[in-house]
Amino acid sequence: MHEGNGAVYLADLLALQMLNANLTERLNKIESNHIGQFFTEEAVYEDNHNELKGASAIQAHFSAMASRTRTRHSFSLCNIAISEGGRASGVLSYIKYSEGQPGAPLISVNDVDDRYELGIDGIWRIATRRVTLAF
Repeated sequence: MHEGNGAVYLADLLALQMLNANLTERLNKIESNHIGQFFTEEAVYEDNHNELKGASAIQAHFSAMASRTRTRHSFSLCNIAISEGGRASGVLSYIKYSEGQPGAPLISVNDVDDRYELGIDGIWRIATRRVTLAF
């Protein structure tokens, strides 16, 4: 549970929501060369097909995907809990619309479980993201 200054708590909460909104915007605009900045250097990203370790591996994955697939993402139900020590967790849902991905559904609903860390630069980043296909 986050204790202390309510204004700081609200600023952190807004920053974490904007982290997800900005990441989604980059994915939707196929600006994959900016994806790595949203993750810590040691971040872990897992989905139904991949387990990636490190911001550079995550960056490379999304760059490769952008070169072969057009997608749009819409996230909702963003529930974030801020802890002490520059840590937070979040649960959200996103709908992914895909085009040109053989064998994949055109629309998928995914559950996302995130862990966030506040960097020494004062910027929140994703430390762990686990994406699970709901349907």
